[in-house]
Amino acid sequence: GYFDERGRMVAIVRGGRVYTPSGALGTGRSCTTSHRFLGDRHLCSAWSDGWLHAKLAFRGTLFAVVTAVDHLQGTHLTWGNSLSLSSLEVLPTAHPLRRLLSPFVHATAAVNY
Repeated sequence: GYFDERGRMVAIVRGGRVYTPSGALGTGRSCTTSHRFLGDRHLCSAWSDGWLHAKLAFRGTLFAVVTAVDHLQGTHLTWGNSLSLSSLEVLPTAHPLRRLLSPFVHATAAVNY
């Protein structure tokens, strides 16, 4: 995606094509149903690629990448391993905090590696 100086999206490059808000917006798929004696008949129109579809794909991809990096790497790999290793290495076996954390960090290092 490309943004202007105010942070507004001005273009998206997807599949080798450039989509802009001033270009074709694209159309969604619409369906109608007609009821018949031997079953219903569904007639659906084709969708056309455009700015709205490119924007939706960009948002979905951005959400997936942010989730993978921030949540998986940050929460599971960094904090989970740190908490697991520090509770095992620093706290005595009978310490109340270690006993409290034990179910939450059990096998964290094994799962993450």
